Amino acid sequence: MSAIFGILTHRPFALGGEFPHLMQLVGSTVSAPRVPRSAKHRPNAPSASTKEYYLRNVAIPFSDHLLSDFSNRFDAESRKGAHLLGLLPGAVTKAEADLAELVNGLLFWESDLPQPTTLRTELKQWQRFWQKKDNVTAVSLKQCLQQADCDVFPNIAVLLKIACTLPVGSCEAERSFSCFRRIKSFLRNNMGEDRVSGLALMNLNHEMEINLDIISGMFAQKNKRRMFTKCILYD
Repeated sequence: MSAIFGILTHRPFALGGEFPHLMQLVGSTVSAPRVPRSAKHRPNAPSASTKEYYLRNVAIPFSDHLLSDFSNRFDAESRKGAHLLGLLPGAVTKAEADLAELVNGLLFWESDLPQPTTLRTELKQWQRFWQKKDNVTAVSLKQCLQQADCDVFPNIAVLLKIACTLPVGSCEAERSFSCFRRIKSFLRNNMGEDRVSGLALMNLNHEMEINLDIISGMFAQKNKRRMFTKCILYD
């Protein structure tokens, strides 16, 4: 955040920066707007120079707003899942890796662990397990789950399953809401729950290939209808 604040506060007025160069191309100069005695619709902090005006009225308020939004969105309760990334070999094999802090963070899922009291010892074994291997920086959570033996690493295996299935955002839910408007229109107002769920899954997982012959065969065998009375499936 200090780097962002530095860019906002100093770069527009730095010698040789992009902003003065653009102003020279259009034949203009950096100047502060006229400041009336009382301004209700824009910032009006007193300043002695153009740079100080933009610092007090633009850069610093924007930085404060950005910091407060980051603090609210990424508070301690919203970052519980970040501790699961500490199980990756690239993080757990570091010499300065603090296992005590990692254990405290992972105990958030204590009720899901089969043996939470042995988690610290298990993490040390997990660390030594990956320290013996080469090129562990490119290992993903899915590959870690394949390497985690449930008999040797029971707690870590459960935590890795949580990490692989834990959603990182609300994008999937928002996609379902967006496609629901197209699925259940006023022409399909009497659809049942099963049909709506099936159409929604087909819309979201459109990359999957569906064998229409198998689907039509299942549909014909499920319920007898008059149009299928002479079908060979009912003989």
